[in-house]
Amino acid sequence: MASLIPGFEYDIFISYRQKDNRHEGWVTEFVGHLKGELEATFKEDVSIYFDENPHDGLLETHDVDESLKEKLKCLVFIPIISRTYCDPRSFAWEHEFKAFIEQASADRFGLKVSLHNKNVATRILPVRIHELDINDTTLFEETLGGVLRGVEFIYKSSGVNRPLRADEDHPKDNINKTYYRDQLNKVANAIAEIIYSLKSGCTSTDNPALADYQKSGPTGRGKKWNKRSLSFPIPGKKLVILLLSIFSLAVIFLIYRYIYKPGSEKIFAFIPMKIPQDDSLLSVAGENFIETVYNKLGNIKGISPVSRFKMDQCANEEELNALFRNSKTDYLMAGSFRKEGDNTSLWVELITFGDNKRIWSNEYKWDEKMISAFSRDVVSAVVINLKKRITPDELKMIEKEPTKNTSALYNYISGNRISNDAMLKYLLGNKMLDSSSTISALVSYDQAIAFDSMFAEAYAGRAIARSWGVFLRQIDSSNIEKCLLDIKKSLSINENLTEAQSALGFYYYYCRYKPDSALFHFNRASVLDPGDYKPLFYMALVYRRMGEWDKSRQLMRKVILLKPKESIFLTNIGLTYTYLHEYDSALACHQAAIDALPTWNAPYVNMIETLILKNGNTTEAWPVLFTAERETGNSQIELRIKMLIYDKKYVEALNTILRSSISDYRIKGNKYLYLAQIYNLLNNNESAANYLDSSIVRFNIDMVADYNNYLLHGSLATAYAMKGDRENADSEVRIAMKLAKKNILDELDTKVIRAMIHFILGDTGNTFTLIDDLLKGPSLFSKKLFLLDPVWKPLHSRQEYITLIKNYPDKK
Repeated sequence: MASLIPGFEYDIFISYRQKDNRHEGWVTEFVGHLKGELEATFKEDVSIYFDENPHDGLLETHDVDESLKEKLKCLVFIPIISRTYCDPRSFAWEHEFKAFIEQASADRFGLKVSLHNKNVATRILPVRIHELDINDTTLFEETLGGVLRGVEFIYKSSGVNRPLRADEDHPKDNINKTYYRDQLNKVANAIAEIIYSLKSGCTSTDNPALADYQKSGPTGRGKKWNKRSLSFPIPGKKLVILLLSIFSLAVIFLIYRYIYKPGSEKIFAFIPMKIPQDDSLLSVAGENFIETVYNKLGNIKGISPVSRFKMDQCANEEELNALFRNSKTDYLMAGSFRKEGDNTSLWVELITFGDNKRIWSNEYKWDEKMISAFSRDVVSAVVINLKKRITPDELKMIEKEPTKNTSALYNYISGNRISNDAMLKYLLGNKMLDSSSTISALVSYDQAIAFDSMFAEAYAGRAIARSWGVFLRQIDSSNIEKCLLDIKKSLSINENLTEAQSALGFYYYYCRYKPDSALFHFNRASVLDPGDYKPLFYMALVYRRMGEWDKSRQLMRKVILLKPKESIFLTNIGLTYTYLHEYDSALACHQAAIDALPTWNAPYVNMIETLILKNGNTTEAWPVLFTAERETGNSQIELRIKMLIYDKKYVEALNTILRSSISDYRIKGNKYLYLAQIYNLLNNNESAANYLDSSIVRFNIDMVADYNNYLLHGSLATAYAMKGDRENADSEVRIAMKLAKKNILDELDTKVIRAMIHFILGDTGNTFTLIDDLLKGPSLFSKKLFLLDPVWKPLHSRQEYITLIKNYPDKK
């Protein structure tokens, strides 16, 4: 079978040591599973070279014949990296791995490929089945000329380091928390991304052979540019367009650089602590210690800590190192607890990231009551060794403690950490959080207050935890009154406490829904602490929810000036810009959010939607989707379906839905609604009608447990409209509108659904009125999407459509 690209023998070459396949046949099984995964990923047949009886050791009689050299003419080379693979004496290493590097470096694409998302990857995609020792890793990276990345198939538990099996007996015991099926999907997606980029010409230009190829083209008759040929006159209009384009690109660059690039800052990370096995108390102590160090470092300008929460999302050391590289980390703090009899010691050291050079270390006899003193010592060491000057005010903030009672302080730190993590997990998409986090945080605050009844910050922290718990329905409404009592107690102790004002903001926003009162108190918190961007961000969200877009945007800009690092803040700022049709600014923020937390799904989704709204096609969106699936491990089924529909690939969209599970859909019945819509586009009315009935049944089943979901009512309304049931469609739309009333974003989403339903029912007058509103004001709708989505195509021949399009010329 030939390669997908002419001139190559195979698409994929599998290289491995025979030792790794001899007993259990792991490699053979992997190749079989990979073929199946690739069939579900590529429309075309992908060719794989896999020799089930390879050479192993390197003997003097082993000559490399021309046939192997031809087989190495492949697009992607996959070495199965084991504890035996990195061996210069082996055939696979010398005549496959090294030979491919030499051969690919000289072919027309080069060894490195520039992907559509502007990242650079090599055509070598390692599959790791063992943790390697440092010598093997160094040998591999020196030979490759780059970092050993790839996809891990490693089962790791106490004393165990072996390949991950397709059917594990105890998958939850795997420390790496990886699943064979997910890792296999990552391999297929990575292959797709590389081959997709090669096919569409996004190749590296640092290869001399490739540079010549691109100059002349495949026939050698390409146009040769010189200075004179570039010096042509530009008419006035084109000059203006060119200048505006340059300005737009400059704006994107400046926004991205300002909100994310560290500049002269020193980037610091305190990596997760090493804890004696099964010691839950020391595990909590380690997390609290890191939290305390981070809180103190957060008061020093010029030192930017890598988020502890981001590090906790990394599944293994490879992901952790990738995070540090992406964050441009300069220094790492490493720590470990050691137990000898009844004595426990804490060892910490400051090292440089990259060359792993130790520049400071110390050992402390552990006592949780000394956590503040120890953290001050560590912060001082960081400041001194990073050669940062601190102001007297910063020094006061480092030394300041909210209570003198050490036991109260320790429990307060625990409460803050648990509460903040619960909020972030919810905001990052974990809607299924149970009440354990909120209750644990409340218990910690209770204990802090028990040790110090005049601890104002603990009362404020408990109030914030209560307001979130009520909002998330993790605790009952009796906590609303308790929340207010905590705030009053906090203010009676310290009337100028910033945390108490923020607590009042959350109370009025989440417990009482009085946005004006919430704004007043978030503003007071901001005035009390001008350097904290969180109150400004919360105010911006309140204004946005109220539909006060200009005020929200102004506050978002102030937040950007304070350089937020959290992905949740960055992509929300980007979302505001997307609704305001300011797509370049939105893309800069979404990219910064992806860089800040590559394993989170939302920024990728927001970026894909923004690209489609801006461009009116899916060309730039597909590579982002592939990256999202690889980095997050989540299949983007609904986005993939929509994009295939936009590309008019209806059969492929249909097959994607049929292969999917109902759990892949945010609204379960949408699986059947999509099938009905596609069968309509394929003019198969009978199948469309059957799936419409199925969707309506499913929507009504889910309504029992999720009645207040406006999107569920909107989907049901769409299904009724497609059946021609105007009465029920109108009824469900009214319910959706009522449920979406409190949040402007939900209202705007509902407006798009209403426009669709009016169109389906033949009410084109109201359809065009609603679309005009969506194009005129904030929305997740654009003229280019209106042109792209085939659902709207019947309107394109109407005079109202032509008039509407003229009213909204493309922005340059």
